[in-house]
Amino acid sequence: MTSVEQQKCKLLPDNIAPLHADHPHARRERSSSAAPVPWRLWLAPLLSLGLGALAPLPASAAMSYVRTCDTFGSGFFILPGSSDTCMNIGGYARADTTFTTPRATVMPGFNLPVAVAPGLSAAGSRNADYFTSRFALSLDLRTLTPYGTLRAYGLGDFDGGTTGVTGIERGFIQFAGLTAGRAESFFDFYAYGADMLGLRDSYAPTNMLSYTAILPMGMSASLGLEDASTRALASVALSGIGASASTAGARWPDLVGNLRFDGEGLTLQASAALHQTRVSVNDAGGLYQAASLGFAGQLGAKFDLSGLTIGDALWLESAYADGAVSYLGFGNAGPDADLFSGADLARPDADVVVAAGNGGTLTMERQRGWTMLAAFSHFWQENLRQSVLLGYSVLLPGQAARAASWSSGGLGRWQELRAGSELEWTPVNGLSLAIEGEVQRVQQRLGGQGSPTTPPLPPGIAKDYTALVGRLRVQRAF
Repeated sequence: MTSVEQQKCKLLPDNIAPLHADHPHARRERSSSAAPVPWRLWLAPLLSLGLGALAPLPASAAMSYVRTCDTFGSGFFILPGSSDTCMNIGGYARADTTFTTPRATVMPGFNLPVAVAPGLSAAGSRNADYFTSRFALSLDLRTLTPYGTLRAYGLGDFDGGTTGVTGIERGFIQFAGLTAGRAESFFDFYAYGADMLGLRDSYAPTNMLSYTAILPMGMSASLGLEDASTRALASVALSGIGASASTAGARWPDLVGNLRFDGEGLTLQASAALHQTRVSVNDAGGLYQAASLGFAGQLGAKFDLSGLTIGDALWLESAYADGAVSYLGFGNAGPDADLFSGADLARPDADVVVAAGNGGTLTMERQRGWTMLAAFSHFWQENLRQSVLLGYSVLLPGQAARAASWSSGGLGRWQELRAGSELEWTPVNGLSLAIEGEVQRVQQRLGGQGSPTTPPLPPGIAKDYTALVGRLRVQRAF
């Protein structure tokens, strides 16, 4: 292609391009190029002609009818009936088996569903293994225009478990820097770059309306509005204060932006977000609402270490949040949700906590926290890859929550260490067999420590715990 054509083809940064090499659905092939497979040549005419024209075509006719499109790379073909639109069909079939440490213990807590004694609740998952399956199909349509590439992308999931679930994981339009629809948040960076189970990270696909400006020297800047409900977490009140709290819904979308550098062998990104939390409080004076404005910031770096072995990479990421802890990975749906949600002395998956302030008045405190992670991916052979994973997270409640007794839901400090490794074998192109193991260690500092009114923990109740999690995956990507 000429330099003009290359500029027209240029898309937005890879952090919102689904199925790029770093995305979990791509499963990290060493090479991003692969020859088109014959089934696409049969499927394309069927999609364009409809159910009324399903008569089998001879192979020679299919080959002459569908033309490949090299403008956007391998795997694209010119959409039948169109002269300027290229299409790629992809997806995957996946089967997962997850093994966890069952935690059917009784622990102190608050705002939990099953009360078994004053100040105590049944907490933790009773399940020791989970079986899930998924079939996903993606369509990627691109057209060159005088303003750049016009792109429409969709990725639909069909999940199989105890009940089948169908959902749209991606569905967006890109044009002249605009991204509209459901895509990966512009705040995200690592996003399952080298693992299956997930280090604690901000990854959360969401609906958005955003703009990206391509700057000189490999730089880009993005700014947009994202659906606040994606990041909404529970609002909780400490027990014994004569009030209850619940999330009051979103009034304003999140304002999210990033500044990104994509260079040869190095990717850097700085992200920021503003998030409003609205809380409904019901006390003796009636029902009223309050709002809190939180924020989050993140720095991420990816190093291409192909000098060691082709495909090797190192990710480093650190984030801080105040009143917007979903951007740290707290409360996001994920493999640890059943293990940790509602299973702690005080809930770490809340942006704000309503507590008793000075003079008996109520106060709404934002929870703060920070995370760090490192992930190294190495290819021992062309078809054998291993990742080493490490993550550390800290949650810091407000002053009133720290001073309150643990029996009322008070929490002084919550911290978690995750360490693990993944091994993935690709015996043939498109098929991956992977196994991953992870240790998740949680330590908590009790609320109200040092106060004579704070009771000791009952016998057999531990404030710290360790979870062992493992996963087996078989996946066929196409």
